[in-house]
Amino acid sequence: MNIVGSLIILIIIGVLIYRLILDWRLDKRIIENGKLMKGTITRKESHGSVLKYIFPNPVIRYEVNGQSFEREICDLYFSQSKKVGSQINIIYWDKYPDRVLVVDRFYWVRYIGIIVFSITIYVLGILKVFFDWDIYIFRDLK
Repeated sequence: MNIVGSLIILIIIGVLIYRLILDWRLDKRIIENGKLMKGTITRKESHGSVLKYIFPNPVIRYEVNGQSFEREICDLYFSQSKKVGSQINIIYWDKYPDRVLVVDRFYWVRYIGIIVFSITIYVLGILKVFFDWDIYIFRDLK
């Protein structure tokens, strides 16, 4: 792979990492300012990729100020851990009505793990492209 292709891949990965960090910061603000409430899993939806059919996403119904909302939760870990009809704790903030967070003890561990892994791959890619380091996972990218 030539240097231009490698740079394009690094730029795309950098943008995805930036977006992930923005989402993490938004979720942190929602947890700090939102309201803890109960939601009910009404169904599980499967659409899109093959993984969606294997791991369908739960749709959660909750009420805010007498108005009922439904949101699909896209979380591979969470999607398999609860059954339809079960009640779960969610956090909802009026400022961001399209975003609902599921409260579980592994939430931040998953986020931080993905961010650290992504930044590590990004840094290794930079070392390979600009300094031609012999990094095992990038040996075939020549």
